[in-house]
Amino acid sequence: MFDAHWPTRFPLIDFGLGIACVQCTRDAKATVSDQMVAWPCAVVEKAIANAP
Repeated sequence: MFDAHWPTRFPLIDFGLGIACVQCTRDAKATVSDQMVAWPCAVVEKAIANAP
């Protein structure tokens, strides 16, 4: 899961100001900062909540 859902900055979308999930932001085809999916995304939050 962390191979795809890892945090990064998107300098071409929001000048690298926010931290976003790579996979979710790409899936959303984000072109503006309002479309970016913040880190941790729902997939990661669910995995953390279900961790032993």
